[in-house]
Amino acid sequence: MRCNFLVLCEYAARLDTGGPVLMGLIRELRPPFLPIQLKPFYMACELEVDPYEAEQTYVLQIRMIDQDGRLYYEQEIEVEFHRRPQMRASYAYFAGLVRVEQLIEIPGDYRFDVVLGDQVLKSTVFIVHDLGAEE
Repeated sequence: MRCNFLVLCEYAARLDTGGPVLMGLIRELRPPFLPIQLKPFYMACELEVDPYEAEQTYVLQIRMIDQDGRLYYEQEIEVEFHRRPQMRASYAYFAGLVRVEQLIEIPGDYRFDVVLGDQVLKSTVFIVHDLGAEE
């Protein structure tokens, strides 16, 4: 299994043709003060499997950790792949709303991982700045 892309954004959806719609990509946050409660946002990814891996359901973990390895968010998702004709790869697109309940108290790097078993398929990082400390 491969994760072709993983993004955090303000809104994600899917067109009738299957193509993703991603708006307001999130790479960094500049809150006026810390700690903050993150506003809900979307995490979107596309997963791909080879033909011999299709017709199965996989259980993935979505995790958010900070640069020190502290866990802020974890969710389990199930993804099912259907076999495509002519031995083509199969794809699954996931876009879900993320609600991080834990306050973000320190500036730094925060990472989202898509994990299958003990293998991290893809990661993306966003940075939280402390503007109050920069003044």
